[in-house]
Amino acid sequence: MRVGLLRLLAAEATAVLPKKSQESSGKLAKPVLKGWLAAETRRHAIYSFALSIGLCFAYRELVGEPRKRKYEAFWRTYDEHADFKRMVKAGLYTDITIEDFEAEEQAQL
Repeated sequence: MRVGLLRLLAAEATAVLPKKSQESSGKLAKPVLKGWLAAETRRHAIYSFALSIGLCFAYRELVGEPRKRKYEAFWRTYDEHADFKRMVKAGLYTDITIEDFEAEEQAQL
């Protein structure tokens, strides 16, 4: 596997760009080595930037917006008073009994 990878890299490094004068003579052009790393790095940077921007928008539309709509729907129908009453009935608060809570409710009305 390592040898195959090295051969692949060597094949990319020795890519030839024939010149117009050499096309008719049949000679092989020299491999393009000068500036190759910079050109490849620039190309990969552009691709990675475009991919990251695309993934950001995809995440926003596929995950963020549905989550925001679910939270809005939850808080639109949420009744904090009924939720507190349910927790008192369940015994989550040791200092408040359901009778005390209902008496306080009647006093406020």
